Amino acid sequence: MAHRLNVLGPPEVLDDRGDPVSLSLGKPLALLVYVACADAPVSRDDLAELLWPEADHQRGRHSVRQAVWVLKNALKNDIFANHDPLSIQDDALEVDLHEFTDALAEGRVEDARQRWRGPVLDHFLLAGVRQWNRWTEDLRSALEARFTQALLHHARVLAEGGNPEAALEALGQAVEVAPASEACHQERIRLYLDLLRLDEARKALSDAHRELGDTTESTSRLTILEEQLERIALEQRSRVRESESFPMEFVGRSRELASLHSLWRDVDLGRTRVTVITGPSGIGKTRLAQELLSYVSGDEVWALSLKGTRGESTLRWGAVSDLIRQLLRLPGSAGISSASDSLLRAMLPSMGRDAINLHSINGVSPAAVLDATTDLLEATTFEHPLVILVDDFQWMDPESRTLFLGLANRCREHRVFFLILGRSDLSSRHWERMEAELVEEAGASRLVLEPLIEEEVGELLALGAAFPDPGDAAGIVTKIHRATGGNPLFLREVLKELHEKGILRREEPGWVFQTSELPDEFELPENIRVLLRERMDRLSEAGAELAATLARENRACSSELLQARAQLPTAVFTAAIAELLDRGVVEWVDGSSLDFVHDLLRDIASRHLAGPRSETLDSGLWFGMRPGVLWAAAIILIALPLGVLWGTGNLPWEPPPDPPPFGGGIIAFSRGEGPIRALQILEGPLERYEAVELDPPSPPRARFLYRGPGGNLIYFGIDSREDGPDLVRITGDGTRIPFFPLPGDQSLHGLSPDGRRIAFTSENMGRERFSHSIYWADVFDPDEKHLIYEGTTAAGMAEWSGDGDRIAFVINTPSDSVAVYSLRGERLWAEGFGEVHGLDWCGESLMVAANRNGEIELFQVDVLAEAITPLASTAIGRGLTCSPDGTALIQLDVVDGRAAFLLRDLQTGAVHPFREMDVHNSSPHWVPDQVSVIPTEIRAAIDDTVRMTWGESRSLSATVLHSDRSEQTDGIWWEALDPEIANFNPEQELVGNQEGIARVLARWGHSLVDTVAGVVQDLGTGGPAAILNERWDDPDLSRWITFGSHPPATRNLDGEEVLQLSGDEKYSDGVILRQEIPLDQGITVEYEFKMELTADVHQNVRLCLRDLDRESINVEVGTLGEAGEIICFLYPSREFGKLDPAEAYLRITPGVETLARVPEDLPTSDWTHVAIQVRADGECSLVINRKRVATSPILVPTRPHAHWTVSIDGDAVDTEVFIRNLNIWREVRY
Repeated sequence: MAHRLNVLGPPEVLDDRGDPVSLSLGKPLALLVYVACADAPVSRDDLAELLWPEADHQRGRHSVRQAVWVLKNALKNDIFANHDPLSIQDDALEVDLHEFTDALAEGRVEDARQRWRGPVLDHFLLAGVRQWNRWTEDLRSALEARFTQALLHHARVLAEGGNPEAALEALGQAVEVAPASEACHQERIRLYLDLLRLDEARKALSDAHRELGDTTESTSRLTILEEQLERIALEQRSRVRESESFPMEFVGRSRELASLHSLWRDVDLGRTRVTVITGPSGIGKTRLAQELLSYVSGDEVWALSLKGTRGESTLRWGAVSDLIRQLLRLPGSAGISSASDSLLRAMLPSMGRDAINLHSINGVSPAAVLDATTDLLEATTFEHPLVILVDDFQWMDPESRTLFLGLANRCREHRVFFLILGRSDLSSRHWERMEAELVEEAGASRLVLEPLIEEEVGELLALGAAFPDPGDAAGIVTKIHRATGGNPLFLREVLKELHEKGILRREEPGWVFQTSELPDEFELPENIRVLLRERMDRLSEAGAELAATLARENRACSSELLQARAQLPTAVFTAAIAELLDRGVVEWVDGSSLDFVHDLLRDIASRHLAGPRSETLDSGLWFGMRPGVLWAAAIILIALPLGVLWGTGNLPWEPPPDPPPFGGGIIAFSRGEGPIRALQILEGPLERYEAVELDPPSPPRARFLYRGPGGNLIYFGIDSREDGPDLVRITGDGTRIPFFPLPGDQSLHGLSPDGRRIAFTSENMGRERFSHSIYWADVFDPDEKHLIYEGTTAAGMAEWSGDGDRIAFVINTPSDSVAVYSLRGERLWAEGFGEVHGLDWCGESLMVAANRNGEIELFQVDVLAEAITPLASTAIGRGLTCSPDGTALIQLDVVDGRAAFLLRDLQTGAVHPFREMDVHNSSPHWVPDQVSVIPTEIRAAIDDTVRMTWGESRSLSATVLHSDRSEQTDGIWWEALDPEIANFNPEQELVGNQEGIARVLARWGHSLVDTVAGVVQDLGTGGPAAILNERWDDPDLSRWITFGSHPPATRNLDGEEVLQLSGDEKYSDGVILRQEIPLDQGITVEYEFKMELTADVHQNVRLCLRDLDRESINVEVGTLGEAGEIICFLYPSREFGKLDPAEAYLRITPGVETLARVPEDLPTSDWTHVAIQVRADGECSLVINRKRVATSPILVPTRPHAHWTVSIDGDAVDTEVFIRNLNIWREVRY
């Protein structure tokens, strides 16, 4: 049998029985490897030049002959085919490299994975033989790149085939093989995100940052994945935190979701995809689709949603009309032809044009509608991909279904993702026919959702609830799974049932199963319809009537229309809605309409609830209702009379006055000339309010009303001038005081919360390039204006934050951006929002109304956390203004087909229209009753300069001044702009590091800054001198304590004195400086070392600063006793299979390692310069060849009481370690 050569991993040779051949890691083995891996025979001259480059021709050939002899002796066989050139005999040697590359070439990636033992010729280096080392490195790099690419492709195939676990294994191996492959890291992170395995995604992101470093491109791409991870995590947390019912976390659909994500990436690359998600009612089709929409929502993606309904299944073109309406609202729709535009708008009465109408469209061929819709789809997807979610496809009218098939066929390269959802439990033959059409004609893929298995039900319950006795969990999970069959909807209803019976309770911080209260005889309903019917049967008569009315509508219905249809008195109607919401039968849709939580509830309501309303409904309302619902309805009915009683003082006691709703204030609606109309809310949310009129002084063209210092109202206006509008303040006698004699337009954008500062925009048309600027200035002393932003694109909607520390505004571009700046003009945050309609601060949150994905939505932005949360859809979204306490928002919206101002309660989500207020040319502003106290200035409690010496530490203090003249000293932080001269230690003391002048800032918030100069002086000795310059010319090493079983010694090397370390296999040997070294003013310890690496173990060199207990040193074996910190340089940083000859580390106890990989400097057979330097503030850094290559995150104590000294040691088995030119400087030199 043949011998075997393994070169993957550490090289080894096996005999014909599989036993290792005794052959050391030297040049004979290198010769065998090179010849065995070569594509053609290799001449002896080439081998001599490769492996013995320093030898002349004759000696080189002799060395080759000797190496061949060693190989024949070791293998006990002549495996070479000829004498010169050398090659391997057929069948004499099996090489794992050839088997591995054959597997890759034939696509047998799993076979290749099994054969991979590690990098080619792992750590097989020959000292001084650079050509061999370069050849091994090239071979290793090429093979790793090829293997990595194969693994990446293989993982994608596995993921698309529904085997994400195997894909993750392949990607894990890929990043292990090629840690610097950004593509592998990104694919691995994406797959973890696809599977919603967020903890593993975070670890993979951390691995990627560590391996890829801080290059700008890789960091920006990883940042996108980090934002996606945090968005998904935030959504998961908010679902658990905000849910009043048990949180149904998304489990058990990992493979299906991974498949959708893979298809989405195809769409993003320009290929249309169609996917059919099918399964019985309640199985989770809509939830799966929503998880995909949530996944893509952070990108610039349009998402449309359509839903078929049984009531509209006979309405010709009904679903297509809905699709066209939504597509025409997208920005790209303007790019379609006029013929297509006219035809499509004729299908929408509200958007019709010319003479075409619905009567004529019915005579147009479906092909014409398909052509026009294809034109529209192509235009809207030109810049952004599009997701079209079609729910309940089986209920769509035949014309719409046919058109969807046509669109999917024609739009193969339009970046569209059609998600088709359908129920397979209605009419199996009917649905099978639809599915077949989608698969065969549109090329759709199918995802058939199955019930959750028992383990997945257990995972879902564990994510949302705790068990007082964990041993009870398995039994409850089994019982619930058996009863529900794993159907998510049935599972949700069963959990509601358990909640109503007190077995599943909401307790801080989450939900708890009260297993002790679960009776043995408690039986769950046999199927979901029985359970839902039982829930409906427990409704009051009014609740049942209202549910039946909503079911007959067959769609979502506004509360006004629902009350008119049900013909219920207001109090009865309000209580019935509260009951249906409380029992989880209906839910609010788009903030103003009600619909059933699920279609099954609609079916049961239409089939099983009572018919006509009872004549005694009013009096019988209160019986059979739950106490919470009864109490809510009672409050609605008695609130006004009780308020009247309190107002008359007829009660024997006076309750404390309620705080004004939403923080009080008045809502002013500014218009042109005439009085300013305003509303004052007397009882919240809008039970009682009154209208007031404010008569400002003689007005200019437009007026604005604000609260000024002392509670006085301040009026502003705009005067017309020849070169543009001018901003003016209007005094009580009507005098108009211009703010700034600036050219161009000026616009007011609000006062600071203390009423003393004004923010305004100015557009300068006199410059060569039209400029837009945002300023702020003092209201009563506007001579000095402060520029916040200047650009060539328009900026507006500037709003002050509640703390007066920031200003948010909109930068108008094709895709508007919302930016937050400090008052010093520093950009703190920015985000693209599409077309922004409105902006204001509500407390710490920034509210933004924007057309971001084709529909106008209201967003809540946590600027500090950089989190954006959609709150509600809106039709207009302009005129945003927040209440003084930040709990309510005024906005312009559409109510019953007309524009109206709404009050949105941000705590409850309820909306209340102001129908009385005229919306034309009217802009609302919520004016507080009093101004707020905010910080206005920070002052350092020292002169402009603080003087100190090297190593000295000083505590600094400052004071924050408020608008009411109060002061505070907490919350202030300090920043050193020149840390190499002076920096702050962990105790926040300023420490002098070296001579010079450092700029030091006292900061509060984002805008308040005071600057001082830190002057660091020397000690009057002309600067620090060297503590020690050791040239190793003392054979007795009298300055040092030597240790180890083979103590180091001085010797002459190439004409200079050096220190030689010669440790054996058991112990290190080295020297310890007898004198103590002060670190309080900073220090640099440096030397040069020389060491050839010939093995992967027992060869290293160290340089350390130690806080040392000298009495505990064992000089024979080399064990040292440390009293405190140790700072060490070590090269190489690891041994055995982990050795990297280009890597060193800086280590600070207890075990904090900072790696430095310097392939341009290490390994080398020449001298290498190394330095450890410690600043006076405790920052430690490593210097190699006079370049700083690593800085530790740990700060070490540099106080004089520590006993710091220097040690040098190492291991030198089968090599030599030399040290020269040791210097210790009382300063940081690099």
